[in-house]
Amino acid sequence: MWEAALLENKQQRYDEMLAMLEDLTRIRNDYRVPALEELAKHHEHHTKDLSQALGLTRRAKRIGPSPELQHRESRLEKRLAKQQQQEAALL
Repeated sequence: MWEAALLENKQQRYDEMLAMLEDLTRIRNDYRVPALEELAKHHEHHTKDLSQALGLTRRAKRIGPSPELQHRESRLEKRLAKQQQQEAALL
């Protein structure tokens, strides 16, 4: 399922990719953390939902902490804070 999800992503069939990745995150398996990370990347870059990306990153980090996930979490926190400041300035 992991390989199929990556193939769907390459072919820009995001609905299919998201469904497969979400399925992988629901049960314990070797691809659970990578699936959460891919979902986080998708939400950061495609839907621009930094809050969702941060939540998925934190979930992945709780399951399988790594320096890469720590870095992603820190970067997303900074981007989200900046975005929130910009939105508050518009009010």
